[in-house]
Amino acid sequence: MVLEAWVKNTTGRKQPLSVRLSLASAIEEVWGGTYEVNGSDYMITSDKAIEPGEEWDPTIKVLGSDHGYQFKGTKNGQGPAQKETEPLQTELLLRAGGSVC
Repeated sequence: MVLEAWVKNTTGRKQPLSVRLSLASAIEEVWGGTYEVNGSDYMITSDKAIEPGEEWDPTIKVLGSDHGYQFKGTKNGQGPAQKETEPLQTELLLRAGGSVC
């Protein structure tokens, strides 16, 4: 299966963005970003900084026949200040779609 997501930068600064994804299967590849895995949760981070108001559109290729997934956002403004180079973990405006290959 291939998942397509669109994540909007709702902050006031240019930043890498991150989104958390819970999957029943495993990721084979991500285009437009990188990922770290922790059990069935994946943190996907943009491979470049995204301008305020712009969208990042990662594409995620998923292995296996169980296509259950859930995108989860993270909050901004609740933790310590982040360095300019750190990925932003923000509230998420997300649209997603998928297709089986």
